Amino acid sequence: MPIGTAGLTTPTGKGLPRQTGVASDLFVALARRLREELCMTQAAEAFQGERRSPVFTSPWLDTAAAAAYLGSSPKTLAIWRCRGEGPRYRVVNKRLVRYHVDDLDAFVRGEPAP
Repeated sequence: MPIGTAGLTTPTGKGLPRQTGVASDLFVALARRLREELCMTQAAEAFQGERRSPVFTSPWLDTAAAAAYLGSSPKTLAIWRCRGEGPRYRVVNKRLVRYHVDDLDAFVRGEPAP
């Protein structure tokens, strides 16, 4: 056994080691930080890739228009999407994110997504 690893792993019965102790806490904190960085990177890319619509004529809004409707930033909506939070949205043609005005209103009222 390598030096410094004694007592850090125990068998789970499934053939995979289970992390315990300080090393496990550090791993969880690192994984959480990496996920946050990934969310921020995806949010920045989504913000740069979306077109802005100046007029609310359709009930379907892109990220920039939905952010303006809610009074937040497009980056915030992208982070919420990455985390599974925020208002309900739909993905069109595997790349266009759209929010319906009714879903945004329900989110503001605090109603759960259907």
